[in-house]
Amino acid sequence: MRIVGVPTFSLSAQAIALIKPRRGVFLIDLSSSIHEITHSLVPSNNEQSATLYAYPLLESCREGTIDPEMIYDLPGTEELSPRKKFEQLERQRPGGEINQLLSYQSDFKCFDIDLSPDENKTAFAIDLVREPEPLTTILRGVNSALLRYERRALAGDRVGVFGFDDRIEGPLRIRSTLNASKELSLVRPDHFDGEFREMLEATTGPFVKKDGTNPSHIAKFLFPQFLSNNDPPDGEDPKPIGTDIGSALTRAIDILDPDSNEFKSSENFIVLFSDGKSNCVKNNGSATCNGGDALTHRTSISNALNSLKGSNSPLERLVENGITLHTVLVSDSVQPHSLLKANPSKSGCLDDLTSRRMADAGHMGYEFVNWGDGFGDERRRVTPPYHYANRFYEGSRATGGFWTPLRNPCIPGTNLLDPSSPTGLEGSLHRSCMKKPAGSTLSLNDLEDSLKTIFQTYNYLDNSGRLLCDPYGRDLRGQIDDFIDLLMGQNPIRLVGRG
Repeated sequence: MRIVGVPTFSLSAQAIALIKPRRGVFLIDLSSSIHEITHSLVPSNNEQSATLYAYPLLESCREGTIDPEMIYDLPGTEELSPRKKFEQLERQRPGGEINQLLSYQSDFKCFDIDLSPDENKTAFAIDLVREPEPLTTILRGVNSALLRYERRALAGDRVGVFGFDDRIEGPLRIRSTLNASKELSLVRPDHFDGEFREMLEATTGPFVKKDGTNPSHIAKFLFPQFLSNNDPPDGEDPKPIGTDIGSALTRAIDILDPDSNEFKSSENFIVLFSDGKSNCVKNNGSATCNGGDALTHRTSISNALNSLKGSNSPLERLVENGITLHTVLVSDSVQPHSLLKANPSKSGCLDDLTSRRMADAGHMGYEFVNWGDGFGDERRRVTPPYHYANRFYEGSRATGGFWTPLRNPCIPGTNLLDPSSPTGLEGSLHRSCMKKPAGSTLSLNDLEDSLKTIFQTYNYLDNSGRLLCDPYGRDLRGQIDDFIDLLMGQNPIRLVGRG
């Protein structure tokens, strides 16, 4: 199995003949980064339409086209005004138009979603042409894991799925104050269990339906809603949705219930799909999110990440209770990466498992992630910080969990770390690492000329040795599939050792 710089590895020595029940929670960040590949108000691709996947509406659905005046707007800058961005879309998609970078007002359909039988519905205009990425691929990966769960289900197996943004319960509600849950809590993975069937339906495709019924992932609020649900203080405008990862991890731990007998007799894990930008800090029950300037934004994320540590913090509780945290880091904006280094034996590039073993043995210089401030690419500093989010590697390392930074393939379909390829691009990173002293970090000048040109063109390697592309040539789906295979293929699901 190849995943995130781990071509082959051994799992924990605790993997013995006795197979233990597995209890796991899939935790999905539903802030705007989870659909930024296809939908963004500020797209990185100049040829792509600036749009959201789902626009909250001020009124219930009605027949005909969606009037931009129905869209619940975010007052303030032109750049973040959903209503203005929707108004700028061409009204009707031309017949035969298949350009997936472009959106049109006619691509969107209004859905009324029930909060509860006793409450008004909440309406959203949702894109029926382009499925949100990477969210769609993530949900399909979770669905694959659920099916794998069911195929080898033990009596004590339990699984849960829930989404979060700046809060861990409830969708955006314009009229209602009811907490409609985004949570599908721990259930037995069995088709005869109605809640498990709901879980499967909410994570399976197709994710859009043109027949007027609600897609299951939308009915369960597993989609990005953009605007914060926290009531702003008098005189202040609503702000874009934040990401309260600390509360989400705390809730996931509580769901697993460390005090229960079931917990103590099982392997317990959490899978976190997120951009890691924990930029919404809870103060006395309310949310104080990042400000608009770079320094405030950067400081707030750093403070939020620091809050994950310390006495009775989520990370401390994970370690103390033996809960494994697997992190799948998404979003180019935070530069998910691994460090490109020569391994201790000078036989190739450093992998994650070797890095952890060296660190556990007290050897310095074999770090696998660099979340510090050594920015090598100034172009990527437009909206800092980019590297703080990679600190979640610490949580996965401390608990023996997998680290999976989702990245574009360096060269689609080409394994740059293949040790069996003597020539060509295949295996070229492996050969470059073999030429370097043990523990040293590679730079552009260390690469073979054919690869150096490609990496320089696409900024795939910065001055600190951060590798910003997938060296195995896998697309997004391939990386998720490999991660799920790794996660569900063994018991217990944990890398050797805990930091």
